[in-house]
Amino acid sequence: MPLGPGHQRLAVWTFSAGAYQDRSIEARSSGGNVFTIFSTSADFLYIGLEERFDMAIFLLSTNGAIGTRTWQYYDGDTWNTFSPTIEYDFTSNGAEKFERLNNWRELLFTSTNPHTATPPDNITRYWIRCSVASVTTAPIVNQIIIREYATYASATDVAKILQLGYDFSSDTTPTRNTVEDYIHNAQSKIDYETGKSWRPNIAIDEEHDYIRPGFALVNNYPTQLLRLQIWNGSTYDIKTEGRGNDYFLVPDVGMVYYSRFFNLPARIQAYSGGAPWGEFSFSVRVSYIYGNSIYNEREGGIVNDVAKKLAALDVLHNHDYTLIIPSGADRISLERKSDLWRVEIEENIGRLAAWEIF
Repeated sequence: MPLGPGHQRLAVWTFSAGAYQDRSIEARSSGGNVFTIFSTSADFLYIGLEERFDMAIFLLSTNGAIGTRTWQYYDGDTWNTFSPTIEYDFTSNGAEKFERLNNWRELLFTSTNPHTATPPDNITRYWIRCSVASVTTAPIVNQIIIREYATYASATDVAKILQLGYDFSSDTTPTRNTVEDYIHNAQSKIDYETGKSWRPNIAIDEEHDYIRPGFALVNNYPTQLLRLQIWNGSTYDIKTEGRGNDYFLVPDVGMVYYSRFFNLPARIQAYSGGAPWGEFSFSVRVSYIYGNSIYNEREGGIVNDVAKKLAALDVLHNHDYTLIIPSGADRISLERKSDLWRVEIEENIGRLAAWEIF
C-alpha cells in the first residue's frame, strides 16, 4: 500500500514495566521486526504524529486475546476517555477510527508526564493511547498504518493558492486546525461524489453471496484483504489467503477469487437454483483495506487540486480576506476567481469519477 510522508514520522511507543520502548521503526515497516503490545494490563500503547490523524490500521503477527480497551486523547489538561468508532479488539487484523475528538491538543512528553520515565524523544505530537483491562494473549504487531486527518492537501497548500504571503498557524484566523477541518470535509465530498478514495480506508465484514468463481468488492482500489469468512451452517469459517490456499485478491479489478471449491453443507449444495438462499444468503464476510494514494498515482495531482480549492472556498466564505488576498484591475477578482474554481472543481470531480484502471 502506498503510504504518505506522515507515515514516516509516525511514533509508536509502548510503556511497560516503568519504561518506554520506542517501536516506531518496527511499526512503520511491513518487513521489520515484530513487537509485543499489552504484555500486562498495566501497559500502555501510544500512537503519535505531529499532525492530527483519524485512523490507525493494525496488522498483527499474532492475534491477541485481551479485555476491555480504554482509548484516550490529550486535551491540553488531561487524558480524555472516548468511544472510538469501530471498537477494534486486537483479535485479528483491523483498524480503529478516531473521530470527533474535541479540543485535541499536542503534548510534549517529559520525565514526569504522562509517566515517571524518560521519553524516547522531545518532539511535540498529537497522541492517542490505549490500555486494556486484562491480557490472556498479548498481541504481536507487524505494522501500524495511520491515516492523516488532512490527506489530500495541507493547510500550506491552501495558503499558497490564496496567495496570503504567510502560512496558517494556531495564531491566525482561521487557525491551521480550522483549515484542516475544511480539507477533511473536502475529502469526504471527493470520496462521496467519485465513489473512490485516495487515502487508507477499511471495510469490515462486507457481506457477499457465495458464488463461484468469486465476487467483486464494493469499494474501489482494494489493497489488502484482512479476513474472509464463509458461513458453514452454524459458524463462520475463517479461510486462508493465497492462490495455493483458499482465496486471493486481484487488486487491479477489485475481485476476490476462490482457489478451491468449498464443501458447503448439503442443504445449500442440494439446492438446484444455483444461488444461495435462506440462511446461506450473504454467507461470505470479508474485511479489507482500500484506497489509492495521491502520492504516486496519475490522478493524485487532480485530487490535491480539488481538495485545496474546496478548502480555499470555505476560507473565503467564512472569513473576510478581501483586504489581504491580492486583487485589483490587473488581477482576477475574488468573486470571479471563486466562480472559476467551482467550475474546475466540478470538472475534475467528473474526471476522477470516470477514471478507470484496467
